[in-house]
Amino acid sequence: MNQHLQDSIVVIGAGAAGLMAAIRAAESGGDVLLLEKNRRPGVKILMSGGTRCNITQATDAQGIVRAFGKQGRFLHSPLAALSPAQLVALFEAEGVATKREETGKIFPVSDKARDVLDALLRRLHRTVATLAVEEPATAIRRNDAGGFEIVTPRRTLTASRLIVTTGGKSYPGSGTSGDGYDWLAELGGGL
Repeated sequence: MNQHLQDSIVVIGAGAAGLMAAIRAAESGGDVLLLEKNRRPGVKILMSGGTRCNITQATDAQGIVRAFGKQGRFLHSPLAALSPAQLVALFEAEGVATKREETGKIFPVSDKARDVLDALLRRLHRTVATLAVEEPATAIRRNDAGGFEIVTPRRTLTASRLIVTTGGKSYPGSGTSGDGYDWLAELGGGL
């Protein structure tokens, strides 16, 4: 089945980055579809920080950039859009009280990663975004209209914009198999 999504955004990967991207895009008025290949979104969130989910560091945006050295330069734009303090405020507004540990890491007071995931899912469900689980993207290509075709086992989607948040190969058991690298290499630069 082919499905054309007029002036739409497809986000591939419902981990922390994908959930936040879908939330922000939908809150900005976009027609958003979030694809996740696992049965549940946020599998890696539940594993992070020893299942406690370290949300961020108690520093400003420049502190995060400096911690990554030369490679950290790519973080300027994302951190300008959502600073560590704004991220903490977002979770606290969703009912997740936070604490700062001696290491500077910010965790939920409950020490439960599930609280972080539930907060993101609550916020997502308040938007017009649609979450499709157990629907992996199998191919991505540009179309003649300047948008994208996203192929899944269920359908072929056409979208005007695409956000790939599939992660690397760090935890293959959580679904991070590195698929996005090949898709983006095939699409080439200049996305």
